[in-house]
Amino acid sequence: MTENTEFTYTEAFSRNLGWVSLNEQQSLKEKRIAIAGLGGVGGGHLLALARLGIEKFHIADLDQFDVGNMNRQAGCTVSSFNQSKVETMMAMVKDINPNSEVIPFHDGVHQDNIFEFLDSVDLVVDGLDLYAPKIRRLLFAKSYEQSIPLVTAGPLGGGTACLVFDDSSPHPDHYFNFDSKQSDMELLIQFLIGLAPKALQSKYLESLKHVSPLDGKVCSLSAGSYMASGMVVIKALQILLNRGAVHAAPHFQQFDGYLNKYVSGKLRWGNRSLIQKLKAYFVMKAFKKMQLTYEPLSPNVLDSGKSVDTKKAA
Repeated sequence: MTENTEFTYTEAFSRNLGWVSLNEQQSLKEKRIAIAGLGGVGGGHLLALARLGIEKFHIADLDQFDVGNMNRQAGCTVSSFNQSKVETMMAMVKDINPNSEVIPFHDGVHQDNIFEFLDSVDLVVDGLDLYAPKIRRLLFAKSYEQSIPLVTAGPLGGGTACLVFDDSSPHPDHYFNFDSKQSDMELLIQFLIGLAPKALQSKYLESLKHVSPLDGKVCSLSAGSYMASGMVVIKALQILLNRGAVHAAPHFQQFDGYLNKYVSGKLRWGNRSLIQKLKAYFVMKAFKKMQLTYEPLSPNVLDSGKSVDTKKAA
């Protein structure tokens, strides 16, 4: 094999060819994608899309990496602790493709910069934290109102769930049954049950003692995060190249590798249906119980080398 250390776009992304044509790869090179959130899934989405050959990005996150991000976040390493997620991920993208054009939004996405964030964008990717429901509602609504397709794929246990919104979809507020009077917890629950109506992941949760969604303590596996990024890449390819049936919302998809199951369907009335309203009620009860029973981990409990009495802990 001839050694080649000089970066060229053609050689770097030549292995995509066969799955995409030369003209399609050139088209992908010219597309611009906005990614909101670079944590649990957003960083992985960004790197996977960069490896697809996308060169233009808007990326937004106001946070820094810390040790609690290590189990799942693509940009989290010991050397990136206390470093800006935007700066870290921008450097990683530039290391994949030095010609990348990345516009950073260091203060995240908010009411004052949403139109700048969406300016000249071909696709929006949701990588926001679960506990940022008001920002997610804003992002979804403004993307939809500007006719910019949006993909959201979240890690759920040993799998992922995915939704796409485009001009054929209902308004995201209607699908999720969002309204301005809802609390953060209510918005979060409406998003979850709309993203994964079948809730496959709920069948094998080990314990909820250390889970508190509104405090940012959500259980997540790297497997689900990487599967979500794979789903985002496929949906981006289909949308940007106008290839294949995307099946946008109210259609939904969920794959769970732990259960060896794939489900898809159509929520014709979104979360406004009676069944979805009942789900919201019971999930709300479960979340309130989680907040009451939440037990922070004892410092360094997993570093001691001693086994933990899981029956007692549960």
